[in-house]
Amino acid sequence: MKAERHLATTFALALALAAGGAADVAPAAPKLEKLALMDSLDMANWCDVETKEGCVKLVEDCLRPGSTGILWRDKGGGGWMRYPSKEEVAPKTSEYVIEKRRNLPRFGAYWALRLDNLDFEVFPFVYEECRRRNLAYGIHQTYEENHTSNHSQSQWTIEHPQFWNCALDGIPWPGHASLAYPEVMAHKLRFADEHIALKPQKIFIDMWRCGHWSLRWEYVKPNLDRWAALYPGEPPPKDWKDDRWTRLCAESTMAYLREYGRRCKAAGIQLVIGLPEMDLKDDFAWRQYGLDWKLLMAEGTINGIWVMNAKYDPARAMESTREILAYVKSKCVNGGKAYFGVNWYPARGGGIARYAQLSGCTSAEATRRLMEMLSTLGYAGAVFECLDCHCYPKDVCEELRKW
Repeated sequence: MKAERHLATTFALALALAAGGAADVAPAAPKLEKLALMDSLDMANWCDVETKEGCVKLVEDCLRPGSTGILWRDKGGGGWMRYPSKEEVAPKTSEYVIEKRRNLPRFGAYWALRLDNLDFEVFPFVYEECRRRNLAYGIHQTYEENHTSNHSQSQWTIEHPQFWNCALDGIPWPGHASLAYPEVMAHKLRFADEHIALKPQKIFIDMWRCGHWSLRWEYVKPNLDRWAALYPGEPPPKDWKDDRWTRLCAESTMAYLREYGRRCKAAGIQLVIGLPEMDLKDDFAWRQYGLDWKLLMAEGTINGIWVMNAKYDPARAMESTREILAYVKSKCVNGGKAYFGVNWYPARGGGIARYAQLSGCTSAEATRRLMEMLSTLGYAGAVFECLDCHCYPKDVCEELRKW
C-alpha cells in the first residue's frame, strides 16, 4: 500500500512538472501552406487536360511535393479564358483552325487546347476534386498573358485599338488596353466578377506575367489630360519613372485593385498580390506598375503578398533573402499573410537549384533552409511556381512534404 501511494505521488508530481514546464516550451510552428500553381497548358504533352481524368491526374501530380492547395491558371496566351467566359469568347480570338488532326507535330498539344467549351466546366470540377482531397483551391490570375506587346493579344483588345497603351512618342503597345479609360476599367472588373463567380477560396494576382507592361506605356489621352490639368504648360516627363508620373498612373492601378479587393471581400475570397523583384528598396512595384502594396495592405484591400522572387545578394544568397523576407513580413499588417515562391522554375535568377549552387549545398538542403526560413519568419506558406512536367526533383519533393 505504501509503495502504491509512493508511485501515485511520483506520477502526480511528474504530471505537475510537465504542466508547469509546458508554459516554457514554445508551441510548434503552424504548418505552412504549400500552394501549387497549375498551368494546365504546360502539362498538355503529359496528359489530356480536356478530360476529367486528365484534370485528376494534374491534381495528383500537385501532391508530389506535398501541396496543401492548388491555384489553377485563369487564362493563357491569346487571352483565352479557361472557363466559359462571356467577356472573352475564345473562338474569335484567332483565325488559326483549332483541329488536332491538322496540327503540325512540332506544335504539340499546346496549340490545340480548348478548355472553355468542354462537356464539363474545369474550375468547378477541379474545386470539387480539391475539396474531396481536403486541399485549398483558387485561381492563379495573370495580370495579363499577352507575353510581349502584340503577341497573343486578347480579342477584346484587338477590337478596341482606341484604348491601346502607348509610349510618349506615340508608339502603341497593343498587348494592353489602359485602365486609364473607364471602358477598360469596366472590362477588367467584369473579368473580376467572372473569377469571383467561380467561387475560389483564394485569388493570387500575378504581376510578373504582365506582358512586359510598365508605366512607360501609359502615355494615353486620359493620363495626358490629367497631367495637363495638374501641370499647366509643362510637357509630360520623358522619364516615365518620374515620381509625379508614377503617382498619376497609380490612380488607375490602385483604383482597379481596390475595387477588385472590395468585391473579393464581399464574396469572402482572399486576395493576394504577387510581386517580382522584391528587395529592401521595395520600389519595383511602385515604379513599374504604380502599385503601393503596403497601402493596400494597411487599408485591408488585400489579404496577403506573395514574394515571387527575392533580389538577393549572390555572395550571401540565403542571408540576404532572409533579410528581404523579414522586411516584407514586417509590413504585413492587419493580419495580412506573406508567401514566398520556393521555385524550381529558375526565372529571374531564382530557383532552388540556384540557391543550392550559391550556398554550396544540395538542392534538398537548400529547400530545407528556405522552408525553415519561412517557418521561423512567420510566413503563411510557400508557392510552387510552375509545377509543370514534374519539374521538382524527387529529393526536393521529399523535403517539401515534411513541412
